[in-house]
Amino acid sequence: MKKALLSFSFAALAIAGGKAAADTESATSDITLAIEPVIYIANVGAIDLTPDPAAPAAVSQADDYCVAGIGFSSYVINFTSDNGEFALSDGSGNKIDYTVGFDDVASSGGSPVYAPADYNTDYNTQSKADTSCSGTTENASFQISVAQADWQAQSTALDNGNQFTDTLTITVTTE
Repeated sequence: MKKALLSFSFAALAIAGGKAAADTESATSDITLAIEPVIYIANVGAIDLTPDPAAPAAVSQADDYCVAGIGFSSYVINFTSDNGEFALSDGSGNKIDYTVGFDDVASSGGSPVYAPADYNTDYNTQSKADTSCSGTTENASFQISVAQADWQAQSTALDNGNQFTDTLTITVTTE
């Protein structure tokens, strides 16, 4: 009988992990909340430039848009042109250079920060203002400008009805 009681005691200690059984037991868990960075860009519109031959001047237009997200505090913005440089093309070899201005405030347009030779260059770090682009939230602006001399140099093509186009890609990257 002592042999059976002794075996039972060793079994109880083995189940309790080598400790005497207790009325309560506790354990801990480390909890981490991590948010993977997510960035949005929205409300980017088309730019229609219309020079006025009757009152020749540089022509420009700005567009407000939204940059937002979560999991980061700043971002880098980059503008690239489908034509390989900041130039409008009529598809026949004629081109008109343009500049891109940027500001991280809506309704500003910004000073030209890119010239035709500066394509595919990151613009300095910007602060994020919002966590979402809901509704009509706009917190940044870009402006396209064409110098008078540049569009006038293509006045014959413009007079013939040629349209000069480009696709500007705006890329925002979390930092």
